[in-house]
Amino acid sequence: MKRIIFIGFLLCIGKLTYAQSFEIKANPVLLPFNIWQLNFEYMVKEDIGIEPGIAFLPEADGGAIFSCLGKYYFSPSEMKNDRFHIGMFLNYITETDGPGIGFYSGYKWISKKRITFEIGGGIGRIIGESESGVTGLGQLTVGYRFIANKTK
Repeated sequence: MKRIIFIGFLLCIGKLTYAQSFEIKANPVLLPFNIWQLNFEYMVKEDIGIEPGIAFLPEADGGAIFSCLGKYYFSPSEMKNDRFHIGMFLNYITETDGPGIGFYSGYKWISKKRITFEIGGGIGRIIGESESGVTGLGQLTVGYRFIANKTK
């Protein structure tokens, strides 16, 4: 099951980054805890983004957290896909019984040189968990935006 989810995740990233504007982001705050988080955001429209991500947990015997966020940006600037946003997330933690779904909110800044800074978080529920099935998602990321070439 883990392999199927991972292969689906890689295919999703490959499709999203093909000939489109996208961002690659990492979370440097988690590095001292030996957690490696990497996210890719694909700009669907100037106010909508889709962001698959993965966090590797080497201390947990190769554990991982797969996530996907759908974001809606309120009043983006001329840089597009920035400022305050809300959305929903779906995540799967390899040590749990099922996926989680929840709501997310955050804020993103973009510099003139296309360096991105984002802070956000969300809370949700694990589907199929019989006990306290609460899940969360948080990020404090730094990244870079790649702009697609619009010439044909």
